[in-house]
Amino acid sequence: MNYNAIMRIPRFYCPDISSEFLEIHDQKIIHHLIKVLRARQGQSVVLFDGNGKTFECEIKEIEKNKIKLDLLDSHTSKKKKIITFNFFLPILKRESLISVATKLAELGVDKISLYLPDKVDQSMAKKDFNKLTEKVTETLILACSQSGNNFIPELKFFNNLKEALDAKGGRIVMLDTLPKATSLTAYNPLQNESNVSIVTGCESGYSDAERKLFKKDDVYYLRTNILRAETAPVTILPMLKLIYKDI
Repeated sequence: MNYNAIMRIPRFYCPDISSEFLEIHDQKIIHHLIKVLRARQGQSVVLFDGNGKTFECEIKEIEKNKIKLDLLDSHTSKKKKIITFNFFLPILKRESLISVATKLAELGVDKISLYLPDKVDQSMAKKDFNKLTEKVTETLILACSQSGNNFIPELKFFNNLKEALDAKGGRIVMLDTLPKATSLTAYNPLQNESNVSIVTGCESGYSDAERKLFKKDDVYYLRTNILRAETAPVTILPMLKLIYKDI
C-alpha cells in the first residue's frame, strides 16, 4: 500500500491494543469514528500502541461502548539504535510550546524533558503544569498519529533546568547565542555514544545561573540569525540527526 493510501486511513493511538484483543473502548476514538468520520462496518482503520506495534484492521461491529475489529495485518517497527535524543525544552507560551512539541514528535525525538526556566514568561508562571503536561502529551499522541511515527516520545516535567540536567544521560548540546560558544559546524560525534541531551532556552534566554550549569564544551551556536525559542529546537534536532546519520 502506498504512502498516500495509508495516510487516508484513520489512525489512532491505542496503548492496550494487541492481536489477541482487537476492540476499541476509548470513547473519544469511538466518537470520532462514528460521529466525525461516519465510520461503517468494513472500513479500514490503523491502530498503534506507541511502542512500535501497528495493526491494520477492518471494522467488524460497532456498538455503543466499543468497536470490534478484524485484523488484516500487523507489524512491529524497530527503533533505530544509532542514538537517543532527549530534548530539554523550556516552558514557552502555550501556543509556541504545542507547536514545538508537535514538530519534535514528527522529527522523531525520543524524549522531551520540559523544564521551568528562570526567565519564564509571566503569563505562564502560574499555570497548572500538570494540565499543561497533559496537553503536551495529547499533542505528542496526535502528532505521532498524523505523521506515521509509531513511537510516542517519553515526556517528563522538571521544576527547573538544574533538576532536569541532574536526570540527564549522555552528552549535552546546549544551544546559545554567546559569541564564545562553539559553532555547531565543529560538532563531532564521540565513539560509542548512545544518548545526546539537547538544551534550548526560553523567549528571554538563559539566566546567568542556568548558564553556569554547563561546561564550555557543552555550548554551541548556529551561524545564522538569532532564532526564536520555538524555531531553535526544530532547527538543531534535524541537524544533529544528520550528523549522526539518523535521518
